[in-house]
Amino acid sequence: MIVYFHAGTVKKNFAADILKKKHGILSPAFIKNEHGKPYLKENPLFFNLSHSREIAVFAVCEREVGIDVEALVPRKYDQIFNRFSEREREEIKSSDDFLRHWTVKESFVKYLGLSIAEEWKALEYFNGALFWKGEEQQILLKTFSEEEYVFTVCTAREEAISLVCID
Repeated sequence: MIVYFHAGTVKKNFAADILKKKHGILSPAFIKNEHGKPYLKENPLFFNLSHSREIAVFAVCEREVGIDVEALVPRKYDQIFNRFSEREREEIKSSDDFLRHWTVKESFVKYLGLSIAEEWKALEYFNGALFWKGEEQQILLKTFSEEEYVFTVCTAREEAISLVCID
């Protein structure tokens, strides 16, 4: 799996440009599922994209993948914090902890191609494990910090991940 990231202004065609330049897909045709998860039409390559403030991350994989990025900036999370389970709240001691938990959940939901609003109550992340509908998920969750951002990648199994900065 390759995760591309770009700090700075992100062009509208960021994903298409990477698919063309780095993966030889000259005319990528995109389709979306009912929740908005994008796919390549008639191509077995999977991808997912996220952005926050001045960074974009783009994961490309041979299997389903989800990715989420958030800026590591101090903010108040009181309203959302109370929606986490008691076990999760015990682990969340800072904005960084909060965003790591958030990006894990969001990347998993994007991996499934579902909606975070619909799945929030069914998700719980604590002690390094993600539970969905009460069952521990056997997936790869890898969290990275890059400059002032945190992002998490989710896919079906353990896999080498290469980080590539795109200027």
